[in-house]
Amino acid sequence: GVGVIDADTVRELAADAAFDYLDAGACTSDPRHPDHAAAARAALRYVPSKKLLALVRSGELCCTFPGCTNPVWHADVDHSTPFDHHNPSSGGLTVRANLKPLCRFHHRTKTFGRWRDYQLDLQTAIFVSPTGHTFVGNAFGGLDLFPKLIPTKPPDHPARRTIDTIHAQRRAKVARAEEKWNEENPPPY
Repeated sequence: GVGVIDADTVRELAADAAFDYLDAGACTSDPRHPDHAAAARAALRYVPSKKLLALVRSGELCCTFPGCTNPVWHADVDHSTPFDHHNPSSGGLTVRANLKPLCRFHHRTKTFGRWRDYQLDLQTAIFVSPTGHTFVGNAFGGLDLFPKLIPTKPPDHPARRTIDTIHAQRRAKVARAEEKWNEENPPPY
């Protein structure tokens, strides 16, 4: 009852559809039993599979660079963490969480320029300019139309808890210092 197309159209399309597990090239006829070994092998290849490209592009409507409106079907798919051609297992895997669409101009700007980017757990792209200014990628994407393509919450990671604790301690220290200063320096009236 909710979506871009109605339920009858979905049933009609699904009647003749062949199901594939949409991961890094791991195909199987039964989506409940994905081929994890094939997915692991595909993650070590630089070029993503056609299915992975389609999945990454379905998550965006245009280039993820802030303010860019070039359509996603004309975009390159870029690794956020660079692919290590000498030792692929050491990082920069070709998996959905490490890929995002960038138009050719912004892909080259990022690759050969001094722009840097990071990708958060929920596929949000963060770009850092050569001057150190931070920009969030496009605010609206295909994931807004297809929310089932992303996990509902980011994975719980020890680093996240540590950072949250450090930030809470810093906020408390600043609040205590401000309170102490206000007590020692009352208003003149």
